[in-house]
Amino acid sequence: MAIIKTEAVVLKSFNYRDKSRIVSFYTRSNGKLSCVARGVRDTKSKFSGSLQSMSFVEIIFYYKENRTLHNLSSAEFVRSFQNIYSNDEKLSVAFRITDLLNRTTTENHPSENIFNCFVESLALLDESDKNFVNIFYKFVLQLSKHLGVEINANDSLYSDRVGESNGSYFLTSQDAQIINRLDSWNLKQVTGLFIDNNSANRIEKFFENYFRHHLDHVPSSKVDAVLQKVNSA
Repeated sequence: MAIIKTEAVVLKSFNYRDKSRIVSFYTRSNGKLSCVARGVRDTKSKFSGSLQSMSFVEIIFYYKENRTLHNLSSAEFVRSFQNIYSNDEKLSVAFRITDLLNRTTTENHPSENIFNCFVESLALLDESDKNFVNIFYKFVLQLSKHLGVEINANDSLYSDRVGESNGSYFLTSQDAQIINRLDSWNLKQVTGLFIDNNSANRIEKFFENYFRHHLDHVPSSKVDAVLQKVNSA
């Protein structure tokens, strides 16, 4: 057994037994992994709310090789991204970023580039005041490169046709230009670009289909359905 201290971002969690939770992290040292946070639901828990989704924390956990579940010893805030939680649109984008990372990565495959991209995207989202969804699009483009399935707006998958054919979504030449611009700009620049709803819908459908086509293990996103339930409650 190894005791590991590392930075991590909370992906999701769910209740486990009486007062515990199972928490999924994307960590700097080990990539994606899951831990049991024992007693976290007790009013006197030492974790003190540090395990909510998108929290940027420093954790200590007991790592056992060939185990899928590890014991969490501590979690302390590095940054909480509280501005994301105060804005519904920001929160929706943050869930999309987190959900995509969770669906496209596998356990115990660390990537410094993916971790940094993830944290930087959430930090910019926390600070930004407009065009929040562009941060998600930039994250998609960066993630595709780090996963080895880079999205290229000039390849044959793009077309002036709009619609769906053989499971592939086609984009207009204007959509491809938008993607090229987002790809070439740095992360802070992308919030300065306005994208109309029609282009945004086509781009999002294409990105989703692209990952599902190139990465066999990627399930469909459930973020929209979850957000609809939250907003209607």
